[in-house]
Amino acid sequence: MGLDQLAYSRPATATNDETDEHLVSWRKHPNLQGWMERLWRKQKCGDSDSFVKNGRTIYKECYANDSLMSNPFNQEEVELTLDDIKRLRLDIRNKTLNGGYGDTTGFFFGDSSDEYYRETDIEFCDKAEAALSKGCKVIYYSWW
Repeated sequence: MGLDQLAYSRPATATNDETDEHLVSWRKHPNLQGWMERLWRKQKCGDSDSFVKNGRTIYKECYANDSLMSNPFNQEEVELTLDDIKRLRLDIRNKTLNGGYGDTTGFFFGDSSDEYYRETDIEFCDKAEAALSKGCKVIYYSWW
């Protein structure tokens, strides 16, 4: 068992995953997982006030509603925009995937692997930008 992650593109008009195209896979890249979780929670909760708890950004609106906070970030699709990809690329280059909150941890996540996956992460950004330029969606998915 462990943290498995992948990214794929999907035609914008697709109604299911039959036409998904694999972009990149990772195995136990916890800070990328934390980065994607922060993005996912921000997408679900908006820009409401937030606070940091155990190295994770908690959005007060979601916390108050208890709709997302009771659910771990597991087996969720995160759709990335061009701005998200640009931000991710910048965080990879600046070595700030952890968002300044410390390394993302979890029982199945393993140790930080930012350096190990740096080239793969940049490759993902390149492939994601190409897919977006063709009108496709770019999606991150993980399970543990």
